[in-house]
Amino acid sequence: SRGMQSTIYVEMASGVTTEDLYQCLSSYYE
Repeated sequence: SRGMQSTIYVEMASGVTTEDLYQCLSSYYE
């Protein structure tokens, strides 16, 4: 979808991946 492509583009541009985000969230909720 177009939104997914935008998200991927932002991640590539900022150097942050969804895996990094998930790790941050999981550690935050621990």
